[in-house]
Amino acid sequence: MSLQTDLLGSSLSSIRTAVGHLVDTASPVGGWLLVGSGIGLTALSELVFFVYGNAYPSIRVLELLLPMAVGVGLIWFGFQSRQHAFSSWQIAVLGLSVLLGMGVFVVIATYMRLLLSLEQPLPAEPLYLLLNAMAIGAVLNFVYAYQYLKVRDRADRLAVRRDRLVGVISLVSHDIRNPLTVAKGYADMAGEHAAPLVVALERIETMVQELLALAHSTQSTAALEPVAVAAIARESWGVVETEAADLEIAAETEVLAEPDQLRHLFENLFRNAIEHGGTAVTVRVGDFAGGFYVADDGPGIPESDRETAFEPGYTTAESGTGLGLNIVQEICVAHDWDVAVTDSRAGGARFEFEGVEFPD
Repeated sequence: MSLQTDLLGSSLSSIRTAVGHLVDTASPVGGWLLVGSGIGLTALSELVFFVYGNAYPSIRVLELLLPMAVGVGLIWFGFQSRQHAFSSWQIAVLGLSVLLGMGVFVVIATYMRLLLSLEQPLPAEPLYLLLNAMAIGAVLNFVYAYQYLKVRDRADRLAVRRDRLVGVISLVSHDIRNPLTVAKGYADMAGEHAAPLVVALERIETMVQELLALAHSTQSTAALEPVAVAAIARESWGVVETEAADLEIAAETEVLAEPDQLRHLFENLFRNAIEHGGTAVTVRVGDFAGGFYVADDGPGIPESDRETAFEPGYTTAESGTGLGLNIVQEICVAHDWDVAVTDSRAGGARFEFEGVEFPD
């Protein structure tokens, strides 16, 4: 099964590479592909009309109306494509899509005509059928490619804006930490009278950390790698203020994940367990057939709140920011995982992660 999957992946990669090279080659003449397709379709329609159109000209016009209209439309768009904010690569995609659609629908129409001819005689001139098939194929593939390019362009622009936002948040978070550290130092020196100030500063620091984690959780997870769940869980536990809390590891599996984001996932779940279960809470990390889980022996999450627990701002702790579980969900979305909340054996909360990919 693994060999078949590797072969399929290799074949798809080769096809994508070949298509990419073809589009790159056609980029300088992408607009002319559209113009040429339109001219060819229009010229063939006129040729067929003059050759076969003497007996019933009005019927012939109706039969050739669609291919002629599509041909004129392709010519117009080919000349106007530069004014539609399309790059040469995008125009080449449109041109090649139109040619592919025309070719595929001609093959389909020819095959259907062959099947029908086995049952009953058909008109001697198949050109009307083929021209209309070419027009339909050109229109369908053009619309599909156009929508694909618009969606891809929008996704690329959103990715750029997201990366800029992450950069700004990272910069601001870094700049805020220094004055926060200084302020906490002075507050500690002030003694008990500044205790509320220390709590407020620590809350601000936690919010900054979680905001930064939330920004990074929405980034792409293209660089997935095999990660040992137990090892990442222990690393994450080491950076969380756990006090008297205990960690039990019962996970032996490896998963495909982005290591930093998986660390953020565990860190937020551990903080959530300590905030709600107290400093003596016991957290258990384990695995099962379809994924892994994080459970604790705290108060748990009421069943009525489980659908809203991952929404921004949800918290039942006085010092909670309401971002921790939302960060967990965003990391799951980035990895295409499913997360669900149930009751643990000890009566606390159990977060189950399914849809996880495992190394071969």
